Amino acid sequence: MTVATTTTPFVVLAGASGPGRSTALKELREAHQGRTPVALIDGEETQFDRPPPRRPAESWSPAYQALLVIAEQFAQRIAFPRLASGLLAVAAGAEAERVLRLCGRATGRLAGLIAERGPVAEAIVEAVVEGAAEGLSPSCRRLRRGAVWYRDYPNARGNPMRGLTLLSGHFRADGNARTHAERYLVRALLADLDAHRAGRRQPVVLIDNVQETAGRRLMESVLRDRAEGITDHVVFYAALRGEGHPALRNAARRTTLPELMGGRGGTWAPGSTPSSYAMLVALPS
Repeated sequence: MTVATTTTPFVVLAGASGPGRSTALKELREAHQGRTPVALIDGEETQFDRPPPRRPAESWSPAYQALLVIAEQFAQRIAFPRLASGLLAVAAGAEAERVLRLCGRATGRLAGLIAERGPVAEAIVEAVVEGAAEGLSPSCRRLRRGAVWYRDYPNARGNPMRGLTLLSGHFRADGNARTHAERYLVRALLADLDAHRAGRRQPVVLIDNVQETAGRRLMESVLRDRAEGITDHVVFYAALRGEGHPALRNAARRTTLPELMGGRGGTWAPGSTPSSYAMLVALPS
């Protein structure tokens, strides 16, 4: 990702009742499938409510699950080494095989190495950084390159292993520290998508029921980063139950859906607050 002014708003389709919002997102997915990478999640799905069985709550959150599910939908076409490294660190190796598939195939040996280390965050980080360095497969080498991205994590001092360890600690601390860590994981997802783009069509992420925790945390992270000048090249459409939300108090308001592909946001221009980087589109009742 680069530091610049973003050119597309985070579009939120709002409506008090009826299936129109969800239908609009599904139509957007159908319109983009086959032409550009697209992913759709629904914040009301039960998978975002609680951790999987036998998974410690401190190593899971609705935002974690949302990032994993979004990346999995893109994974046939796009690798996610930055995100996978971060997810492995915060989850202390839980679901290692599933997460490693975000980097491609042939990661079984590294998954075994991670399993041997046990659920200790520091040991998992070491396995990710050093185990992948052993050149087990192209996917593992890709993962190591993704782990290097965390050398820029706050207070990492240029050390990827320290950055991933700090990320894990912040995530497990809950509260504001977890919010900070989740925001960095969202940034990792977008960095992986940007790395793939390289002149291709902009990826599209669709979030239904964005008022629920999973979608809201993603939306707030993206808006805050964009407001701070950390831009990306991902197009977001979301659906919101209701006419508004505190996180969207300064959003531009429209009555028609804008065309965003190719960096076209119409006459829209953001202000200085995170919510001004969103556009609220009121759907007819």
